Amino acid sequence: MIHLTDPVTLGCILIMVAAFVYIVLTVRKIWRITRPSVPQIAQYELPIYWASYLVNRDHSGLDFGDKIEADVWLRDHHLPFAADVEETGIGRWNGKVCDMGLYTFLT
Repeated sequence: MIHLTDPVTLGCILIMVAAFVYIVLTVRKIWRITRPSVPQIAQYELPIYWASYLVNRDHSGLDFGDKIEADVWLRDHHLPFAADVEETGIGRWNGKVCDMGLYTFLT
């Protein structure tokens, strides 16, 4: 007969519960890592002169201030580099009139 007050029985029960919890947490972690994720699309209208930097990561056409401005914008919006850009026409960016582009980001 099993007595729940027996220290050996309680120890075995605790070990089984701990093993069960460990297995459940491990399976959840593996599932989270291996499940396919569907990318979300975000689009923003930004200056077209950022295109080479935001799409190709080539900042050679930007002056230092424009590169910093683009980096700050990416950081503030928690976005990676852009996947695509389409020119949309003339618009305003920070009070300046410039050509704008519709940038597509995969998040």
